[in-house]
Amino acid sequence: ANNWGLYINLSWTPTFYSEQYGLSIKDSALLSVLPSIAGAAGGLLAGSSADFIIDKVGGGTKERTMVRKAFQSIALLGPALCLFALANEMPSAPFAAQLLLTGAIGMQAFNCAGYGAATQEKATK
Repeated sequence: ANNWGLYINLSWTPTFYSEQYGLSIKDSALLSVLPSIAGAAGGLLAGSSADFIIDKVGGGTKERTMVRKAFQSIALLGPALCLFALANEMPSAPFAAQLLLTGAIGMQAFNCAGYGAATQEKATK
C-alpha cells in the first residue's frame, strides 16, 4: 500500500494542479518535482537519524525494534494527516497545497528507516 500511495501521489500531482488551480502541466512542473525531492531527502534523513538514535540508545533487538516502529509510525501517520488536511479544506493557493503534498511524500520516505530496514536486520547473515 505504501508504494501504491507514493506512485498515485506522484502521477496524480500534475493533474491535481491542472484541475484544481488551472495551471498548465508546464507551469506545474516545479510543483510536481518537489515531492520527489522531499522523498529522497526524507529517506536520507530518516536513515541517518535512525542509525544515530540506535547508536545512542544501544543496538539491542528491543531498542532497534522501538526505533523502527517509531519511524514507521511517522511514515504512515504523517502522510495521512497531510492528505486529510488537504482533503478537508482545499487551500486557495497552490503553494499551500504543495506544502501538504511535499510533506506527505517526505514523511512517507521515513519507511526507509521503518520496515525497509527492519526486514534486513532480521534476515540471517
